[in-house]
Amino acid sequence: MLRITVHHQSEPPVVKLKIEGRLLGETMNQLSRELETLGQQSQHVVVDLAGVPFADATALDGLRALPRRGVELHSLSPFLRELLAGDDANALDTKVAPKKRRDGDAVVDAEEAALVSALRAGDEGAYETMVRRYG
Repeated sequence: MLRITVHHQSEPPVVKLKIEGRLLGETMNQLSRELETLGQQSQHVVVDLAGVPFADATALDGLRALPRRGVELHSLSPFLRELLAGDDANALDTKVAPKKRRDGDAVVDAEEAALVSALRAGDEGAYETMVRRYG
């Protein structure tokens, strides 16, 4: 199940969508419909993905397209950021806001980057780790 909470901010004028849950092909359609409605109202849109622990390939394709439509992606986990970047770390649009770092985040970033690398290499243990960690 996907939960989308819409927050309207007047100064500066922006609409923030807080997304919670797993992004799958079918739930990405729900998000796309919400964004289409907001796009017709010509509003600046920010999508907060802090509550998204997992996205499948269809959802990742949809997320990659959002910055080209003027939508900013915020609060991506290092894991989700790495998946969105794919093989080319420069592939993400510049409108993806960097994650604010705290002490200790570098360790998590390194662990998630290593997990993504192992997944790309076809490591079955990495897949099991991903399922345990992200569902």
